[in-house]
Amino acid sequence: MISTLLSQLCLIGFVAGASGPAAADNDARAWLQKMSSAVEYTNYEGTFVHVINGSTAETLRIVHKVSPEGRVSERLISLDGSGREIIRNDDEVRCVLEGDKAVVVEKRSSSPLLSSLPVYQAELDRFYQFRTVGTERVVDRDTRIIEVRPRDEYRYGHRLWLDEKTAMPLRSALIDNSGQIVEQVLFTSIELRDDISDDELQPRLSADGYKWYVDEHEGEDRSETDSDWKAESLPRGFRLTVARTHDGEEQTVDHYVYTDGLASVSVFVEPSQDTEPMTGLSTIGSANAYATTVEGYQVTAVGEVPPSTVEMIGASLRRKK
Repeated sequence: MISTLLSQLCLIGFVAGASGPAAADNDARAWLQKMSSAVEYTNYEGTFVHVINGSTAETLRIVHKVSPEGRVSERLISLDGSGREIIRNDDEVRCVLEGDKAVVVEKRSSSPLLSSLPVYQAELDRFYQFRTVGTERVVDRDTRIIEVRPRDEYRYGHRLWLDEKTAMPLRSALIDNSGQIVEQVLFTSIELRDDISDDELQPRLSADGYKWYVDEHEGEDRSETDSDWKAESLPRGFRLTVARTHDGEEQTVDHYVYTDGLASVSVFVEPSQDTEPMTGLSTIGSANAYATTVEGYQVTAVGEVPPSTVEMIGASLRRKK
């Protein structure tokens, strides 16, 4: 479980000439699809600020390169002294946490920046509304504002400011049910480049002597029918997509992921320790968490969703008979 929690510290969710409500919806969906392509397949470098709950802020620099053969390389580094550096080569992401003297290595199919952004899928129309709501200048560029609004209280919304020329997300915000910004990413400078040298992608931190946590999905993957635990209450649209058992150095941890295709909740189940168990709701960065004990096991549900969502899922987890 510790490697998964450390990895969460690393990462930080066109229809020209059309008119009318239906056309506006389709336009917003098309812009989200174009955004996903721009983030992944454009050469760029820039500096952005990551703000959580309106107070905790971190400034990061990103360099993103796509080779002529289609290989993707990326480097993110904190400029605020936290010693956090993320190096990506295709689907391998290496996160160096200087303060924890730890390195987390995991497989990801997209940029850590893209992983925090809503990726459109047709099935999401049942749970979210997609709207183009206006225009605004960001980093001295014209942007189109796209909103992703949940249809119920069990998920957060998104607001995105996409560059009119490229669809790059120059600003993005995670919005709670009261309309407040939970988390946002705001570029303060960005440059699209024809070429980026390999030297600009080299890590600054050597990580010599650090503790390495390598997640190669070495845990046992299980189907829903084979898993030991089940959430008996889920918000509409959420389904189990990951059921995995990790044999750690100290104990075995079961890991489950429930998602609607955009929002997701991770649930960890491990034997209770001799120490006082965690219980109740808490906040971890921009995520909410709910902890309880069930039949001598510590259950923790965490995700960038409203508190009611993690509590519903975590509190309903039961061991199969």
